[in-house]
Amino acid sequence: MVCRISRRRFLGRLGAGVGLSWAGAVVAEEQLKNSTDAVTKATPPGYSAVGVATSADKPLGKLRADLDTRINGAEVDALVRRALLDVDDSKKRLSNTIARGDWVVIKPNIVTCCNLPFSRYTCHGQVTDLRVVKTLIDVLLQQGKAKRITIAEDGGDWQCLGEKGIDPEQTFDGWTVKWPEFDNLSYVDIVKAANKKRPGTVDIVDLNMDPCVKVAVPGGGMALKEYVVPKTILNCDKLISAAALKTNNYAGVTLALKNYIGIAPSSVYGYEGTTKLRLPHDQINEVIVDLFSFHPADYAIITGTRGMEGYGPIWGDDLAWNVVIAGGDPVACDTVASRIMGYNPWDIGAIHNAAAKRLGVNDLAKIYVRGDGYACALRRFKKAKKEYPLDTFSLDRYYGRGNRCWLISGPHDAASLPNKGFDHDFLGGESAARPREGGQWRRMESKYFDYMDLKKHFKYQAEQCVTYAFTYILSDAPKKCRLLIGNQKGAKVWLNGRLVLSDSSPDPKFSFLQHRVDVELQKGPNPLLIKVLNTVGKYGFSAALADEHENTPFGVAYQLTA
Repeated sequence: MVCRISRRRFLGRLGAGVGLSWAGAVVAEEQLKNSTDAVTKATPPGYSAVGVATSADKPLGKLRADLDTRINGAEVDALVRRALLDVDDSKKRLSNTIARGDWVVIKPNIVTCCNLPFSRYTCHGQVTDLRVVKTLIDVLLQQGKAKRITIAEDGGDWQCLGEKGIDPEQTFDGWTVKWPEFDNLSYVDIVKAANKKRPGTVDIVDLNMDPCVKVAVPGGGMALKEYVVPKTILNCDKLISAAALKTNNYAGVTLALKNYIGIAPSSVYGYEGTTKLRLPHDQINEVIVDLFSFHPADYAIITGTRGMEGYGPIWGDDLAWNVVIAGGDPVACDTVASRIMGYNPWDIGAIHNAAAKRLGVNDLAKIYVRGDGYACALRRFKKAKKEYPLDTFSLDRYYGRGNRCWLISGPHDAASLPNKGFDHDFLGGESAARPREGGQWRRMESKYFDYMDLKKHFKYQAEQCVTYAFTYILSDAPKKCRLLIGNQKGAKVWLNGRLVLSDSSPDPKFSFLQHRVDVELQKGPNPLLIKVLNTVGKYGFSAALADEHENTPFGVAYQLTA
């Protein structure tokens, strides 16, 4: 495989900006010209640095390999060392993050376990590459600062030997099983080898058997106020999230942040000692950030030596994409990793929520990407279909993120009007409406879904009526895209004063993708007005923009004022 993408072209795709960061590509290009000085002196406040190494990097010499080939243990070791020791030269690099005497916890993803008859293990990319964890431990030992190094996880698909209620015929678990895909390593083997170098330093803690306490979420919970959390997570000095590049049907991606679902004890949040299904999956992106808040990762390493695309995180397709993303800002690492995978990071709920809680940077224009070969790293992973725990909202395909904040006018009584008010103008000029908050126009926000539940918003007192919803779409340039509209009852949509959709008889079964309307955005503010009817029953709508890859287009933002 030969990389033929230019740095400038890659930056246009990688750093094109998110949300209101319209000049992202220009900023990112300018940053890279001076990145050595900027990173060496100090990353500016509000900025982060992320290292990206690939198996095709020239400094790897004879251990170089194509990004899409299976690489051996020596090649994995060289790649991980390059990411940790050479490419990430930021203030928050691993050697600076770990202090002398620290208890360091490494949290890999071991969601499933190979060779167990009841396991849903289907491909290599479900779990963190054990060879990566082995090298990470070797580097920590060589740096000589960590007093204790613990590998900690609670597998959602298997129970640890010795757990109460375990199948008496089970003779191995995720810790003891040898993984054929990873040079036949087991975690027990890794610990034994490490302790030969420095006796008594490295151990394993199964978080499902670790003492736990119920604790309030630091800074306030987004989904729940408090959780049961293992003491190892709360008490360790430093925590490293070691994740794989994976897609996810609920969260979009499974990276350093989503890896934290594994700290929730299955004995509390699962059934019969496995799964995490008692966690509120309808708020999974909020749950992820809640769990992350208990001990935000001090460092992240995300690897694609074994990864997953398609219907992740369990049933997807195995792939090799030999990229390592590493840094001291896990939110920034997830941002760069998701972009490398072909997503708009703005669409990923956990990243969105973590940045809102000031746990890291999610603006590509404010992230210094370090490394020589990252221009080859972009690969469009097949996306998982977008599902919700509520079947009503599940889809057979992916799309990004809709607008969740609107100005609402209504409900307007339409009981006595022809066609239930579908053709009646309640605004005295619908196409020209440019409202401001106040008077009949009130703000409405949805925390967890793109679905705007008008029935709930109006406290179930909204029948035989019409409601209007308004926002501006700000665009950094003229661009073509699709407007995705979901409506259960009659609806009309105006963009820039032009009627682009009129649907008086929709399918009563709601879908976020009920209408896919080709539109052209102008540079600057584009007023969007939606008119929705209700007779009786469920009442709501959704609206999103999508590019040709079903992401929210880069360089656009939703805003209530022009």
